[in-house]
Amino acid sequence: MPPEQDVFFESLYQNNFNGLVIYARAQLNDTYEAEEVVQDAFYTVLQQKEKLRHHENPRAYLISVLKFKIREYKRARSRYLKIFLSLNYDFLPEVPAPSNPYPVSISGIMEAARETLTEDEWHIFRRYVLNGYGHLRISKELGISVWASQKRLERIRKKLQDVLPEH
Repeated sequence: MPPEQDVFFESLYQNNFNGLVIYARAQLNDTYEAEEVVQDAFYTVLQQKEKLRHHENPRAYLISVLKFKIREYKRARSRYLKIFLSLNYDFLPEVPAPSNPYPVSISGIMEAARETLTEDEWHIFRRYVLNGYGHLRISKELGISVWASQKRLERIRKKLQDVLPEH
């Protein structure tokens, strides 16, 4: 990248990063996730450097990319939560009697998950599903890469599907 492009992108980053994190934080309610999404937006914009350089308002373009990334992140998060804590009534057994309105106990499912998972797996599962932490935050907490966090969560999901196929 030529030096003038380095200066342009560095200036764009320095002048907008904090404001974009504040905006993303308001949308996502988590500083770590907000920083992760903003970094992803900058990375995407950097891949489209010619389009950005010739855009009449580079900041507005960056904000539009960030808004898209936030929507994308929320959709992905929603999909993951549905996978781990499916409350889809099509899959729940019928209620046997009015005296027992909740035949499937979330606490029972969580207890089965707790018994199935190792201590490390339970920690990651709890942080991601119950606390709503993102992979970046989990990876920093455990001192592993984001990819390793994602892979571990994928293995946890598979393990729980084997033990709790009906849920």
